[in-house]
Amino acid sequence: MSSNDENSGGASSQKKNVIEDNEKGVSPTEIVYPKAVSVEENGLEFGAAEDAVEISSSKILSSNLSHRQHHFEIQQVDGSNQEDLPNKQSKHACREYRLEIEYVFYLSAYAVLGAVLRVYVARFFGQDCDDPSVNDFLTPLSRQICVTASGKTLQHGGALFLDLPANMIGSFVMGLITPMDPETGLRFPWFKMDHPLQDDDVLHAAYSVGFCGSLTTFASWNTQMVIMFVGTDTELGPQVVPAIFGYILGMMAAIGSFRFGRHVSSWLQSWRHPKKRDSSDEDENDNELEYGRHETISTTQENFDTQCCTTFPDVGLFKCLLAVFKPKRSALVLSVGLVVGFAIADFVLGINFYKNMFLTSLFAPLGALLRWKLSKWNTRNGSSGTYSWVPLGTFAANIAGAFFSILPVALTSRYSTQIADKLWLMAIAAAVKVGFAGSLSTVSSMVKEIVLLTEKYPGHAKPHMYGFVTCFVALTMSLVIYTPIVRTRSG
Repeated sequence: MSSNDENSGGASSQKKNVIEDNEKGVSPTEIVYPKAVSVEENGLEFGAAEDAVEISSSKILSSNLSHRQHHFEIQQVDGSNQEDLPNKQSKHACREYRLEIEYVFYLSAYAVLGAVLRVYVARFFGQDCDDPSVNDFLTPLSRQICVTASGKTLQHGGALFLDLPANMIGSFVMGLITPMDPETGLRFPWFKMDHPLQDDDVLHAAYSVGFCGSLTTFASWNTQMVIMFVGTDTELGPQVVPAIFGYILGMMAAIGSFRFGRHVSSWLQSWRHPKKRDSSDEDENDNELEYGRHETISTTQENFDTQCCTTFPDVGLFKCLLAVFKPKRSALVLSVGLVVGFAIADFVLGINFYKNMFLTSLFAPLGALLRWKLSKWNTRNGSSGTYSWVPLGTFAANIAGAFFSILPVALTSRYSTQIADKLWLMAIAAAVKVGFAGSLSTVSSMVKEIVLLTEKYPGHAKPHMYGFVTCFVALTMSLVIYTPIVRTRSG
């Protein structure tokens, strides 16, 4: 048999295969021929010198299938896709609904944990030394430390404001979950590379937005500096220089803590996953990392998809929620336990501090969720303006937080004699300041953005302008609100 006969026989055989594949529902345009195959059609040869050849369906089907049969088969394929379309849309809507539920619940839970920890860290490092009204299990130890100061009493050192330690801790944790190299770094360096939680976006948002964002606060920090600026409610009078240094020290300490956290994250990753010296092992590690970050499916998503998105009516709402929350149930249980515990302590012990903490725990998720929504302004796709690099979402959250923090402080200061016996009203005002405004504003996200802007624009003043403008606008706005209210108070 001649080579031409072999080629024509091979072409006829492959045409037959393509026709059979088309009858089975496989598109002929997806058939790829290897390099060694030569196909002859109408005197033309394809594929002899190419790595892969894609045979056009029209050239092959024209000699074997009628246009009517081909059109009928296309209609059948399109009809099946249209029948599957409602199911696909339903599953997609279910996954979107599941994702929204996860974000809301876990951001709220971690916001409660962050806000509660912020209050106790402030008490531990100095607040109990200025406020003798609280007397519980922490008081004997916390009154021996007195590192920070509120700026209201005769104790000097208000530049080391009450929330400075919490801002440093939260910024450090934020750096810990922000890898030096986004491509090869791990978001949770204490886990293995192929751990399912490495690819869990909800958990990472819960840590960064919920926990770190609520543990750190720009609003309370700014409010204390404003009170020291004005001096009406302080025993030392106006403290302008300490307040200015409070802004500088607060910013430097938070940025340094974030950078230190990133270096610790890099060290943890190297210690937890030591790199191989030879290139083959390094490539293998890179493949494992890529698998861990992009191919694994979180247990939460898998449980929800199998139990809810497919058989939601049969499973029921309660079991569906259990499937969603089982992998990270501990944070939810702990946050709910804290809220219930504060309520019980308030009614049983009668300590106003626990009343404030109960309401603070309820208000904190609201501020964190609003900040999460505002964070979408940080990525303005397609924007190319002069100030498109500014993280507007974080900036708006910090300015709004400063407003909702200074306003209740000013009002309670002005009407202190009228509302002194209204404990619930005072507790609500404190919860708005500490819980809502404290969780709406953030230091950890701000310093993260400053550091990333420094890396993106090396040697440029943009990141420092962002930090300075945030502090200046918040200070100016707060002074405009606070000063006239407290200086015209009655009694």
